[in-house]
Amino acid sequence: EYTYRILKMKDSTMIYVGERGNEVFEEMALGMVSASGDTLATTILGPLLGCESQQLAEKVAKRLQKQIYVSCNIPAERMSRPFIEKH
Repeated sequence: EYTYRILKMKDSTMIYVGERGNEVFEEMALGMVSASGDTLATTILGPLLGCESQQLAEKVAKRLQKQIYVSCNIPAERMSRPFIEKH
């Protein structure tokens, strides 16, 4: 089971996803849509390679067309990622 926390700010949103009972803050990424319409994302905190937060931030920013901060702190399992992205 997972814990979701969403913080809505004036021009952006922050999404936190972590394992219930083991809430840690190990990585954070920022995703946004540029003026030309391209979706950009970068890692702010945590590993630069294999950062689940960065990939999720890019997808959510593209979908919502706004600046998104994502902190996804769950084991990188193939089975859980589609579930997280869906919710």
